[in-house]
Amino acid sequence: PNGDWGFDIAENFNLHWQTLGGNVIDTATFGSQKDFARVIKDTLNLNQSNARLRDLKRFTRDKIEFTPRRRNDFDFIFLVARPKEARLIKPLMAYHYAGKVPVYSTSRVYVGSPNPNKNKDLNGIKFTEIPWVLENDIELKQVIQQHIPKSRTFQRMYALGADTYRLYPRLSQMAALPNSRVYGETGTLRL
Repeated sequence: PNGDWGFDIAENFNLHWQTLGGNVIDTATFGSQKDFARVIKDTLNLNQSNARLRDLKRFTRDKIEFTPRRRNDFDFIFLVARPKEARLIKPLMAYHYAGKVPVYSTSRVYVGSPNPNKNKDLNGIKFTEIPWVLENDIELKQVIQQHIPKSRTFQRMYALGADTYRLYPRLSQMAALPNSRVYGETGTLRL
């Protein structure tokens, strides 16, 4: 997305990916929902494919059977988007012949609450997330949600607090045993 948040993530991803030896083929930004289809078609070079069809039609009167071809010089798409945007972009990618291309994103792509009907358009996007957000049978999480109705916005912060509370008494033990791990609500923790 246009704006500091989108630009910062894209820039950091590009720099890190390149230090790992990767190559960023293209970057595209969008401002609103109206831009999604145009940006996808431009980035996948579908407009060039359609231009080739127009050129062919100028030289022949025969009926041409045509399926646009997208570019094939990339291995995956890193999608920087919020949930509402991603739910619209992912199906559009499939519509524009990129449905089988692996799509990766940040945890920001998932709102953090299970809703299969609403989130089905996110299917296939690979993203990282902490256990607290993905698991609903965590007792402390259920207590927080029951007593603080508007707590969903801060779930990741509650997980951090729970891990801090559980980790503090074990710090000296973890310092003495450098390979020790604590399996917390934010992930696997170590010193």
